Amino acid sequence: MKLIQFIILVLSLLIIGCSEPYNPLSEETDNQTVILAELEVGQLAQLTVSSTYRGDELPLIPNDTDGEVSLSNHVSGQLDNGLRFVNRESTQVWISQSFQFKEGHDISISADFSAVGMGHVYAECTVPISGKINASQVNRTDDLTQVSLSVDLAKLPTGTYYHLTPYLSLDPSRENLNIEDIAVGEEQIYLLSHTDGMLIDMNSNGNGTTFELLLSTKTLDLSSFSTINLELRTVTEDYYNYHRFLTVYSETQQGPFNAPIPTYTNIEGGQGIFVAFASNTETTAIQ
Repeated sequence: MKLIQFIILVLSLLIIGCSEPYNPLSEETDNQTVILAELEVGQLAQLTVSSTYRGDELPLIPNDTDGEVSLSNHVSGQLDNGLRFVNRESTQVWISQSFQFKEGHDISISADFSAVGMGHVYAECTVPISGKINASQVNRTDDLTQVSLSVDLAKLPTGTYYHLTPYLSLDPSRENLNIEDIAVGEEQIYLLSHTDGMLIDMNSNGNGTTFELLLSTKTLDLSSFSTINLELRTVTEDYYNYHRFLTVYSETQQGPFNAPIPTYTNIEGGQGIFVAFASNTETTAIQ
């Protein structure tokens, strides 16, 4: 069966520190809707909508005259069917100014672009309860571009997946640190190559909660820094599986004329991802 591609319009404001976009694979269909929505607790809800596409064709980017997108909170009862389409220079996004959700809430998305041949899609997720960093310690090494990190993470009774990204503050920007080596906890960690940081699966029986890592920077002398920051996202299992897929794809670069990699999605009737996450950041002194 021929394969087609859909475009991944990953926004820097949706995934901090993300590297360049790329195109995962999908089985052949007629203009499936592609939803990319990674919503953060307490932040403005925004997402992208596009279509699958074939060969050298460009994806269809529908606007609010082509259909509509709605968000629902099944706990509070809020329904927002007035998401606004915003055409920016580099990408096009759908924004909700009013949609609100909290940890533990069940939320969903519905989109209908039947008028332009993309059809109707639906997805839902439960917003995860935020985990936390129980303790952390950062020590200098003989190499001025490297530090060692020991971090202990909370394990929640409902199941826990994390996305951890260590970084340096460079006001007003930041530099994400590379994970050079994993001394403790390697079996629970999945290093990401399509974006920064690592995924951590806390759910296997017998696994610990402490991780020891060697972190590095390619461009900076760490002797001039007194702290590093640890951004901890508590994520869903769909988020975890989707980003594992994206890294597998980015590392193999398999295309339609090679053995293809199945696309991971939780969108009914379409492609992409609809997830929510809770995020917090801790600053740790370098010893």
